[in-house]
Amino acid sequence: MKNYEIGRRQIGVVFLTLLFSFSILNGILQWNGMKGGFAWILENTEDISKLQASFANFENFISQNIIGREKFVEFYAYMQKLMGKQEMDNFYLIRDLHGQMVYGAFDPEDMVGIGVQESARRMRRMQLTVERFGTKVFFVNPPALHIRDKREYPPGLPPQDVNHRQDSFLYWLSRYGIDALDLRETLGEHDLGGDRYFFNTDHHWRISTAFTAFGDIITWLNRQYGANLDPEGYVRDIGNYNVKVYENASLGSMGRRTGVVYSGLDDFEVIWPKFDMMTNYTYVGRFTEPERMTVKTGPFSQSLLYPDVLQTKTPYQTDFYSVYHSGIKSHELIVNHNNPNAPRLLMIRDSFSLPLGVFMAPLFSEIHMLWPVSGEIRLDIEKYLQENVFDYIMVELSETGLYVNNFYFFSEPMPYEEEWEASQGILPPPKVN
Repeated sequence: MKNYEIGRRQIGVVFLTLLFSFSILNGILQWNGMKGGFAWILENTEDISKLQASFANFENFISQNIIGREKFVEFYAYMQKLMGKQEMDNFYLIRDLHGQMVYGAFDPEDMVGIGVQESARRMRRMQLTVERFGTKVFFVNPPALHIRDKREYPPGLPPQDVNHRQDSFLYWLSRYGIDALDLRETLGEHDLGGDRYFFNTDHHWRISTAFTAFGDIITWLNRQYGANLDPEGYVRDIGNYNVKVYENASLGSMGRRTGVVYSGLDDFEVIWPKFDMMTNYTYVGRFTEPERMTVKTGPFSQSLLYPDVLQTKTPYQTDFYSVYHSGIKSHELIVNHNNPNAPRLLMIRDSFSLPLGVFMAPLFSEIHMLWPVSGEIRLDIEKYLQENVFDYIMVELSETGLYVNNFYFFSEPMPYEEEWEASQGILPPPKVN
């Protein structure tokens, strides 16, 4: 018994020594990146939201840069695959019968959504504020990762179905008089394959799905508002674009969590115009401060396309989805020098609209893009609308973004708001913190 206790303690000491040594080595190798994280935290101690975002980004940097992380992930994935498991991380991710990953959920969680009525209310306030300029405000609803009646799952593996949350938000938008385009309906009219909207290893839609969605949005704008955008259908015709497929190349955010041996790799399409040399844009993108700003001018392929992200030795090192203007940022602007008299568009959106913005660029003089989900900086949208006038304001948020904290604009009541709601038979929404 005594020898057992001595051996157990010796093993514990060896394990702690190895763990401590590994931590020191990892800290030395990642010191430059950690210094930047420490500096960013110290600069934002007075702003609690920025401080929380700083800690989250710092934690993410540490976890993503552990020495040998990829090998740890792949070994774990290999063991899961040997056991024939169709779920990962305690059902955080599950696979359907076609091998595509979705989020799992035993707990129904918030199927309706937190504050969706209040979010719709704030959309109405924005509409009332800008309608005197002739601005049209509308919402674009992308499909959910779990597609109703299109996916099949192994027994006992429930998907996270948040279509109810989207349905509820669209209902309240209609009650508050906000126009909306539900892409779940329009995409079903195309021959995309109902279970092929999304990548297998990522929560984003495929680039070809995004291109089809772009066409649906333009068609809807023409029908809804008489926009007369792309009347000949030239810009919406995929035949006028180059399509290059990188086979078994892309590993999305889900795949980076589960490992290649478990999720496999995705084919990735890059779509760019054959009329590239007839285009001329200036792209401006920033995360926080001016020194973190990206500015590029030239044709589509030089200003909006970033093929360098596709050159990688390992799929863990890059996000192929950021091939368009190098990934989503807090504030972005595309200026179309060849179409200065076209309408101006403001997009309040998430990463689903990353390819949408570049596909829409030929049809607008300017496209301003704000990311309300960004943890680094949230621009004052109300002030932004005082300084800029737009023809259209498009709000696009996927189901995971339909929370009132992402609709942080126009949070104050407007005159006679409750009287109007009463006249429409609408009860005021409950208070949301």
